[in-house]
Order: sequence, then C-alpha cells, then structure tokens
Amino acid sequence: MYEAPVVGEAGAVVLDALAVQEELRLVIPFEAKSGANVDAKQARKYAALTIRDVARSHTLPFRDGTMMPVFGFLAEHEERVRLGLSEAEIEPACLVIGPSKVSLDVPPGTPLGGFEVDVDGPPPGIVTIDADSSHEELQEVLLPQVVAAAARGEDGTTLATLLQSAVPTFQFTGRRARNQMLKKAFKALAAASKRDLADLFVVEPGGREIDVGIVRILRSPASFKPQGETQGWQAVRRRATKALRGKAPDQPSRQLTFEDLARAADSGENED
Repeated sequence: MYEAPVVGEAGAVVLDALAVQEELRLVIPFEAKSGANVDAKQARKYAALTIRDVARSHTLPFRDGTMMPVFGFLAEHEERVRLGLSEAEIEPACLVIGPSKVSLDVPPGTPLGGFEVDVDGPPPGIVTIDADSSHEELQEVLLPQVVAAAARGEDGTTLATLLQSAVPTFQFTGRRARNQMLKKAFKALAAASKRDLADLFVVEPGGREIDVGIVRILRSPASFKPQGETQGWQAVRRRATKALRGKAPDQPSRQLTFEDLARAADSGENED
C-alpha cells in the first residue's frame, strides 16, 4: 500500500509505502527520500512502529512478526541521509539507489537479507503519479483514458475508473491520498473539457450513490459515418495534444524494470 496512515506510540505518520512479506512474517514501512534531509521526528515514528500499530489501521495476515523500517534514497545523498538517521538515533534498513548499483543494507537480526546488484540504467518509476502531482501531470495520463473510453463507445465512466486505468498504484493508495487525487482529477479534466475538448466530454459531480465524479462522453468519432470517423479521431488527437500543450510523456532511455532488478538480485551474479 502507498500513502498508508499509521498511528504509533510516537505519533501519527503517513508511510510512503507499506509492504508485507507473509512467509517471513515481515512488515516493512518504507520512506522514500527524494533529497538529503532527514526529519528526525518522522524517522523516530517509523522506528517506533509495532505490528499492533499497523494492524489497527491495515489488515495483516499474521498477528506477530518483525518490523523492518526501510529508508530509500539516492546514492548521491547517502552520506547526509545516514548522518541524519544516526542523529535521530535509529538504525533502519537502507535501500541505496545509484546510477550503476542498487544495494539494501539491513540491520542485524532481521529476517530479510541485504543485497547489492549492478544496474545499467535508472531505477524503475512505479509511483509516477500521486497526491502531490500537478493538474497538468494528471491531465497527461487521464486524457488518453477518456479518448479510449470514447473509442470504445462508452457513454461515460467514473474518475476512479480512469485513475485505476491510468495509475496502477491508485487502488493500493491510502484513502486520504486517493481522495486528494480524485479532487485533482476532477479539476484537471473539467478544465480540459471546458477549454479544448468541450464537445467530447463533460465532468460532473457524483450523486448520492456515486460520490467520485462522472466523466460523461458527449460525442465520439466512433459514431460518425465511416468517411468521417478517421478525420474525427484526427481532430480529437489534435485537440488532446493542444490540451496537453503539445507535451509528450518522458520515457527515460534504458530504464530498468523491477523484473530486471529482481532477476539480478536472485541470481547473485553481481554480489561481491
């Protein structure tokens, strides 16, 4: 789960990710660091969490086990992050991501072993859209989903359905973060529908039974006569590109997949 809220003895904290390894009876609260600074108070909240704390808010397949907080950060910030963790007087596992190597260092007594693997590309981007993403970023992933729904001849769909299709991690995200994404998605698509794609779809608030917002398809080129359908889709494509300000999604070259990383870690070929 992503953006998972938990309340522990040291206070409430929203975990960037929460993973469970059932065979090892292991619970992993994960903090992803984009920079070099460590919030000591937040770090101590991670370290103080117990299985019982997590179980109060999230379903676990076991009642007792081991907690192993993990802090993930870029290799270029390693020295400062480790210093910050030391000053906070905690010793979590550390996932260090570099341009040519990824390593996991674990403290003594944890059931999960560490690893070190050589890599030939940047780490995979899994959570590319989240509650902090801009309206423009949401438009970029949601407009193609709206056009796809129109192509299928659908009369409409919900914002939640569009987000689930465009953002694979949406359904595994905490409720508060999901609601933030839904609100942003409503504003992002409403702006596009009023500006460049007004005759294709409209965004409406949900009612008593559906409270997540509705995208209603007004007119689809799929319903045009054969001689006009191609031109209709070309026009939709042009206007969708205009709505996105002509921006195409960035595709990092030679980006690794998690399957690549997992195979490298399992093979042991890159271990010292």
